[in-house]
Amino acid sequence: MITTTRFRLLRLKYHVTLTDVAEQAGVKNQNLSDWERGQVCASLERQTRIFKAFLRLAEARIRMYQELIEELKQCGGELLTPMEAESDEP
Repeated sequence: MITTTRFRLLRLKYHVTLTDVAEQAGVKNQNLSDWERGQVCASLERQTRIFKAFLRLAEARIRMYQELIEELKQCGGELLTPMEAESDEP
């Protein structure tokens, strides 16, 4: 059995990068890594910032996937039909 944190388990389960959360929370990647592995205790203020940052990322993903669902519904299954576009990058 290993010692870890709920944050790490959720982050890995939902494929959220450490860098994304660190940037959103305004903390250093290495500090967040130490905190998430339980090697160092984060202050309550830092824990709150990390929680809010993680929540914002999750909410942004929800919006993005809702938009994707709508676009998929609009295309009616025609994903591989050639089309004109400015670029194939988003």
